[in-house]
Amino acid sequence: MSSFGIRPIKETELNQLYDHFVRESEENGQDGDLIFSPLEETFNEDPDKFILSKKVDLEKTLLDINWLRVWVVTNGDVIKGHLSLQHHIRLESSLHRGFIMMGIEKDFRSKGYGSQLLGASIHWSKKQDNLSWLNLNVFDHNKPALNLYKKFGFEQVGFNKDLFRCFGKSVNDIEMSLKLNSIS
Repeated sequence: MSSFGIRPIKETELNQLYDHFVRESEENGQDGDLIFSPLEETFNEDPDKFILSKKVDLEKTLLDINWLRVWVVTNGDVIKGHLSLQHHIRLESSLHRGFIMMGIEKDFRSKGYGSQLLGASIHWSKKQDNLSWLNLNVFDHNKPALNLYKKFGFEQVGFNKDLFRCFGKSVNDIEMSLKLNSIS
């Protein structure tokens, strides 16, 4: 594996993705870091169940409910960032929409990896005949992420005031969408 890279995840790297989720969750709201997840506790899903679940969802086609695609930022054999693109609403009538969740560990932020992950996923998504929209949610205090999404053309379509309360703070949430293709 090269030193740094952004690419789709390999099935053999799902255990490393799990480790990345743990490290990233440990940073959430700590030592002056942004609150970027509504969970205060460290990610602690059963590793075997996590890996099996992701493996199953990665194998699904975009015509299957709960499909998943993941791009990663790697530093050698270590995943330092990810972008998950998935079917979010578990109804066939919503298969034309993908939902984005992205996380980059603190030491890899503000280096352009978020732009590269987002660019790669949007480029891929535009090539998929049945995908028309990408959705995401971002906390309104996370200005770097909000600016990144706007730069890529995402538009605010919703706002939830005081949606979460984390680390003793009220957190507002913004819902954003990006139109990919016209309705067929």
